[in-house]
Amino acid sequence: FGSSSGRAGVLSPAHLRGMAGVSGTGDAPDSSALPGYGVDVSVVAATGGGGGGDMQTAVVEMTGDLHEYGLSLGVDLDLEQEEDLAWAVGEAFNAPLSSSCTEYMDDTGRAYYIKNGSSESTWEHPMDSVYRELFELIKGVRHRSPPATSAERE
Repeated sequence: FGSSSGRAGVLSPAHLRGMAGVSGTGDAPDSSALPGYGVDVSVVAATGGGGGGDMQTAVVEMTGDLHEYGLSLGVDLDLEQEEDLAWAVGEAFNAPLSSSCTEYMDDTGRAYYIKNGSSESTWEHPMDSVYRELFELIKGVRHRSPPATSAERE
């Protein structure tokens, strides 16, 4: 049920809204499989009630996380030919969880997922593979079809 890439350790806005207290019967995946990136919960939490410099710091952290998450899906938002996919990476990041899986939090606030009826857990959101495949298709079409010229777009 998935590899250990994807959102690994990344907390989406949904995760930050009241999910920290969620616990479950399954065990979290092995932390050694977790890549070393994610939102600093203390920084992001400051955006909810704070202002000023904390908000700016949190935006920078979340932008970095979105970039890292995009890379895990095969999209490099730093590349000019892929920067227009930022909205879709954001959609993937906030994708709802299917009814066949349950999300839990480990003691540090990292999300992990267990497919209902299974005891196997994964750090990867179940929809990540769907979005990864979608981005591969988009990039394949773009590779086969050169971009339209300005005259063709008008």
